[in-house]
Amino acid sequence: MAFKEKMQKLSKYSIVPCFLAMEVFAFLGFSFSGNYLFYGILSFALFIILLIFSLFEIKRDEFLDVAFLLFPLIIFSLLTALSYYSTNHIYLGDFNSAEIAFIPIGLISIGFSGYLISLNKDFKIKIFLIVVYSAIAALVLLNLLTTLINFGAFHTLIYKDSYMYYGGLRSSTSVSNMAYTLEGFKFIEVSIAHYTLYPALLLSSSTSLLYLSFKNEKKTYILFICFAVLAILSLILVPSIEGLFAVLIIILINLYLFLVKRFKKVKKIINIVLIVILALGLLGLFFLILNYSSTPNFINKLTANNAFLNRLFNTNGFMIKYSKTIRDIFKPNYFLGFSHYFVTDFYMEEVHLTGSYLFDSFMTSGVMGANGLFVLIIAGIVNFNGYMKKEDDEDSYKRILLSFVLMFYLYSLLYGDGEYAIYYHVYKPIYMSGPFLLTIFIFFYVCAKKVIKKPKEIINTEENEQYEAI
Repeated sequence: MAFKEKMQKLSKYSIVPCFLAMEVFAFLGFSFSGNYLFYGILSFALFIILLIFSLFEIKRDEFLDVAFLLFPLIIFSLLTALSYYSTNHIYLGDFNSAEIAFIPIGLISIGFSGYLISLNKDFKIKIFLIVVYSAIAALVLLNLLTTLINFGAFHTLIYKDSYMYYGGLRSSTSVSNMAYTLEGFKFIEVSIAHYTLYPALLLSSSTSLLYLSFKNEKKTYILFICFAVLAILSLILVPSIEGLFAVLIIILINLYLFLVKRFKKVKKIINIVLIVILALGLLGLFFLILNYSSTPNFINKLTANNAFLNRLFNTNGFMIKYSKTIRDIFKPNYFLGFSHYFVTDFYMEEVHLTGSYLFDSFMTSGVMGANGLFVLIIAGIVNFNGYMKKEDDEDSYKRILLSFVLMFYLYSLLYGDGEYAIYYHVYKPIYMSGPFLLTIFIFFYVCAKKVIKKPKEIINTEENEQYEAI
């Protein structure tokens, strides 16, 4: 009992773990060091600190509701660590054993931290967003300046057919598909898709301009304007298809949030449309799996024998990069994820990440692990519906939070490049990135806020005493 009382006294210093948490979020937002082992250790340390300060705040019923989200995360993280992809990359020297061991430790820790920090009365989602966006803005500014110094403005248009040479070797892609980003403690040449990820995330801050009040929050409003302007400049001065895609995403996100807020009757219709789109997407994925299956079936025969369908699903470059990943996902040998090399009857072919976590997850985590990730993402986003109805956080910041999550997963659906380095060997699937860990934290925080019951406040002590006497 004495131990419990001592632990409960720590609640007076709840601001301490909040401050340390913000430091961790800043590192993740800035992608500091670019090393997942570092992210995993930070996440685990944060979890331990929050657990010490919140141990006796945990309620069984509330935790069980949040545990539903923990289940797919455990499946995904464990199967990812045990997959052929992970073990084979350890053998090739791309990963080390400690890094792989911290995949489940780091992901589960950051997720559980989202639940624990929701119990802390000093944690403010406004400060969280400012810290994260400030860290991303610092990274975007550094990447932009370095890219402009080395290539100049609009280089993706000016040097469209030019190549770089390093050590006598020509670059694997043209200069128009290159930019510079900070990786570890040096700037390296990366794909334009990876460069654009951070301005895209920063661009999601523009949602704040639709909901924050300039009159009531002048400094915060101006800060978010600076974030949005920097993101737009980064996309304009380094133009790309990926950048246009990011702009399109934020327009659709803000349009959705506006319609749902302004016309509540339209919400059900919009949600039905989104469910139909998701169902069609799953049907399309099943179609592609059958089409690329090495076992002959009526689908791949149909597409192969029709000139239009063959061009649409088989011979264009966009589909070819996915075909190698999903053609044998249900074979027993690959059920726990693919090896780095895809073995056929005649030769051994190196299989690279496709740039879409939808397909890459089958390679890196196997069928069950990929399904765990998909359930986690869908459930995490759906939980925002209940979170929006709670009064704990301001409505405007809830919408910014949702905008950040949607931007990350929609952009990474097509342009989440995990092998982005031009002259270096970098293998970083989505689950090893700082922004991914931030979204896992957000999912669990939102889920916790949705189920946690706010204690009733005592308005008047005398009235309360009279009530008890009655």
